[in-house]
Amino acid sequence: MWPSPAGREASSGGRAPPYVRHRPERTLLYQLVEEYYPAFKAHLAVQGTDLPGYVQQEFEDYLKCGRLEHGFLRVRCDSCHAEHLVAFSCKKRGFCPSCGARRMAESAALLVDEVFPEQPVRQWVLSVPYPLRFLFASRPEVMGRVLGIVYRCIATHLIQKAGFSRKAAQAGDDFRPRREAAISKRRVAAEGHSKTKTRLERLRQDIAVLDVSEELLTEAEAIDELRERLGGYRKAARDRPGLIARRATLVEQARQRFAEIRPDLSLDDMEQVRPLLARRRRCTELGGRKEALESAVDKVHQRHDEAKRKLALKHDELTSLPPSVSYEAQPAGDLGKAPVGDVERQRPVPVEDAVP
Repeated sequence: MWPSPAGREASSGGRAPPYVRHRPERTLLYQLVEEYYPAFKAHLAVQGTDLPGYVQQEFEDYLKCGRLEHGFLRVRCDSCHAEHLVAFSCKKRGFCPSCGARRMAESAALLVDEVFPEQPVRQWVLSVPYPLRFLFASRPEVMGRVLGIVYRCIATHLIQKAGFSRKAAQAGDDFRPRREAAISKRRVAAEGHSKTKTRLERLRQDIAVLDVSEELLTEAEAIDELRERLGGYRKAARDRPGLIARRATLVEQARQRFAEIRPDLSLDDMEQVRPLLARRRRCTELGGRKEALESAVDKVHQRHDEAKRKLALKHDELTSLPPSVSYEAQPAGDLGKAPVGDVERQRPVPVEDAVP
């Protein structure tokens, strides 16, 4: 089941980014595999060993992923007629970064859009030793049996936690119908894959007959740009008659309106009226600014009157306060040591007699 468009839009922020053709030959991983994989394979052949078939298939498909010389589709937009060349991808689960990232995004969109909103989910992580991983990779039927055992263990655990017995409860009662539906979809997908593979072989034979020079492949980006520009020109040429007709309609409507406003002038004399219209717009703008300035001045006057009123209230409160007395601090012991005249001079001084 493919993820819905809503999940893809959510994962991309609501707006699809512009299409950029994938160029794996520019990545460091592709350059390393392309340079050293044949030598590594030859080295193993000298030693009398060889890589497993599925590993060789991963390498070979990865080296063909995203390359135009190994097959492509020409995609054309129905509205703007822009065209792009989209190379075939390997769709492997090994170490292809492009296909792995796409599968991860599609799986995440599927879970977010169709699984999590409909059913409660609990995640179980199964970790096995590396020797068993190699066994599962080479023998998928063994991995299927192990997963069946793991499923039965988890189902038994959940049934016991819920307080039921194995006979009274059945965890995942829709597992069998879903498994049958998945098998049916897999069969349909296998048939589609077989048909697509046959068509792909025919296309590869047709491509082999074509004589495409390396110069054209190296200039693929420039060719794509020219095709996009040509599509835009074609769209503009197709829309040009409609635009001309619309312009004539608008000109006729403007001529009628202008005749109602200024019967003594024609539409061709519009240049004489443009300065008057500009002055009118300027006067309207100045009128709007005048109203805004008058409103701002009124607000400033109101704030000034409010500040004066508050200042008068504070002044009345200040004058109503009794006069305060200040005392000069004396260190401990200095009062007994000072002469009598000094004590008289150090008595409290009223605020009115103090030096301002």
